[in-house]
Amino acid sequence: MTFEQIRGLTRRMLLLAAAALLPVLLLMVYIGWLNTEEKIAQERTRATHLTELLAREQALPFTLGRQLLQSLAATHAVIERDDAASCNAALKQAAADNPYVTTINVYSNAGDLLHSSSAAPPASAADRDWFREALSNGRIVVSDYLIGKTSGKPAIAMALPLRDKSGKTRAVLALGIDLSWMGRALAEVPVAEGTNIVVVDGSGTALAPERWIGRSVADHPVFKRISGIKEPTSFEAVGIDGIDRIFVARPLNPDLGGRSYLWVATPKSSASEAALRDFLGGTLLVFATVLALFAAIWWEGSRIVLRPVRELREVARRLGGTELSARTNLPHGSDEIGQLATSFDEMAERIETREHELELSRESLLRANRTLRVLGAVKDVIAGARDKQMFCGELCRTIAAIGGYPIVYLARAEQDAEKTVAVLAAEGLSPEFRGQLRITWDDGELGRGAAGTAIRENRTVVIHDVRDDPRFTPWHDLAIERDIDTVIALPVRVEGRVWGVLALSATSTQSGVFDADEVNLLEELAGDVGRGIETLRLRAEKQAAEEALLRMMDGLERRVEERTRDLEAANRDLQSFSYSVSHDLRAPLRSVEGFAQALDEECGSVLNEDCRGYLERIRGAAQRMGSLIEDMIRLAQISNLDMRTTTVDLTALATGIGAELAATEPQRQVQLTVAPGLTARGDPGLLRVLMQNLVANAWKYSARTPGAEIEFGLIPLPSNEPAYFVRDNGAGFDMAFADRLFRPFNRLHHAEEYPGTGIGLATVARIVARHGGRVWAEAEKGKGATFYFVL
Repeated sequence: MTFEQIRGLTRRMLLLAAAALLPVLLLMVYIGWLNTEEKIAQERTRATHLTELLAREQALPFTLGRQLLQSLAATHAVIERDDAASCNAALKQAAADNPYVTTINVYSNAGDLLHSSSAAPPASAADRDWFREALSNGRIVVSDYLIGKTSGKPAIAMALPLRDKSGKTRAVLALGIDLSWMGRALAEVPVAEGTNIVVVDGSGTALAPERWIGRSVADHPVFKRISGIKEPTSFEAVGIDGIDRIFVARPLNPDLGGRSYLWVATPKSSASEAALRDFLGGTLLVFATVLALFAAIWWEGSRIVLRPVRELREVARRLGGTELSARTNLPHGSDEIGQLATSFDEMAERIETREHELELSRESLLRANRTLRVLGAVKDVIAGARDKQMFCGELCRTIAAIGGYPIVYLARAEQDAEKTVAVLAAEGLSPEFRGQLRITWDDGELGRGAAGTAIRENRTVVIHDVRDDPRFTPWHDLAIERDIDTVIALPVRVEGRVWGVLALSATSTQSGVFDADEVNLLEELAGDVGRGIETLRLRAEKQAAEEALLRMMDGLERRVEERTRDLEAANRDLQSFSYSVSHDLRAPLRSVEGFAQALDEECGSVLNEDCRGYLERIRGAAQRMGSLIEDMIRLAQISNLDMRTTTVDLTALATGIGAELAATEPQRQVQLTVAPGLTARGDPGLLRVLMQNLVANAWKYSARTPGAEIEFGLIPLPSNEPAYFVRDNGAGFDMAFADRLFRPFNRLHHAEEYPGTGIGLATVARIVARHGGRVWAEAEKGKGATFYFVL
């Protein structure tokens, strides 16, 4: 062992000893901190006592001043004030008897100086806050720092209002407390070096010591800390002179309003320095003890520790190489070194054992890593498979190639009487052997192997040493030929049921295969295989459905083409019918009507009344037939007209149609109400026909109603759709027949009562349908009807 090594070990021993002594040092530091806090507390206590004494001393001038004011207020010369000389003499004598007083004055209610103890020129007190406060409060008032107008000295004014027998204030008696006197009194107080005693008024102006009189400390944090306090308080802060201090402060003259404060500020360093001296003395004693202890540790450590450690280091060096059988030669005694040697030898034994276990774990980790790569590759196979046969073959090839398994096969459990296990794909098996391989999943000799048991019992089955296991007897030849030692069978589940089995094998050279970690990964692999089979089934069903849908769409397109051709043929027939009606039927009708009119004109004088009535009925029937033909042609043309969509003013249409109807029947009195600003998007021509039919319908069926009313407007439906309506108070109809309204030639009233062809409302329905809307009616017989339409 080298000198450097010995020195390093000794240094560590010394550091250990230092670590053992560290709590002692920390304890000393803590005790020093407590001592410092105790010193600070003592300083704070002394400052508190001093503050109490000084507060009583500083309050004395104010107490005496109050007594002097009250005494003077009862003096005859001051009360009467008729003899100015006597009053001034009394005030001058009082000021001379009280050295703390600067001047004593009497002021009028207007602030004018009436009497004074001083011979200085008179000055007004009307602008003084204390004067105004004395007049308003009627009690003794103490001012903040000021310079006396008559004395010219720094002072604090005390004022007392003088009242007559009726209680009315007739003058103000005031005196000034000499701040120089207060400062001299504080300077005579014996205090420790560096201690400050300060008195300030309520506005932050220093009243004492004498060197600070009149100095403002209103913005200093110390004054802000004590301003407004009601009770004594203590704290630590930076003083006015920039030194860290311990402050004890209290208010002065609380009975006179507490308008000034006194504090005693002791340097914090004085307490800290005293505590530091005590701490250093104790620390030097401990350091001397520590040095002696370190010397003893150095001597004894070299004798009883270094040699055993050198031997232990040598064994550790040998263990660090390849000599895992190295052990110490130290006795395994009960002392610390003996116990250390025992532990070291036991550790070497465990290292040797652990190295062997690590080798086994490394092989297990490699197998797990290989299985993980198999899992990833199988997922790719599932993603790229297009049919089951391709999937099964590629699956077995991938597992065998990446996993290194000599035999892999995937088999399906058939539901036949023999419960056959059909091998769909295999890797490592010749086609001849696959043809001879017989496996079932019943509880017979051919079903007790790994594959049959896994299917039957729905669990993973592992058979180690298959050549000696009786369950594998039917397949011993395969095991010997392929040097198979271990077989695992994993059930493959599809939709929660056992579909088949995935079987893998390992050779005798692959030790430790199919441990718990590998089995868990392989079971996950079997789950992926099941999901892959299910995915392929779903893909096949989806493809079949898509093909069926394509066939259905082809058939639908053919039917649509056929219906389109039929519709075009029907339209052509309708156009031919319209042409035939327009030309072939109109001509005979015109002939019938014309000959009837000619017969009436030529032979009317020789015909009796009945014959002339017959002729009139022939002409009327011919005219009605002509009107019916016109309406039929118009109804047929509506479905074929090309639409031109624009914004149509329905209000203007309804108003115009109403005016036209009124012009044709001027004898009728009909109240037509049209809502303003109603528009719609649609074909202008068709919407005019729509409004013409609805308004004319309302006009016709209200003809027999006295005070006929027709209204056109817009209402919102519960679905928030806008619905237009035409309402009348005419004949109405029975709602039981409402479904016949919009059919051609269906009438709910006789033609003798209300003429017409029954085509108008059918035309309305066609126009609304061309605009993608709907139309309906509500009515009550004898009370009118309302027709609604939505475009």
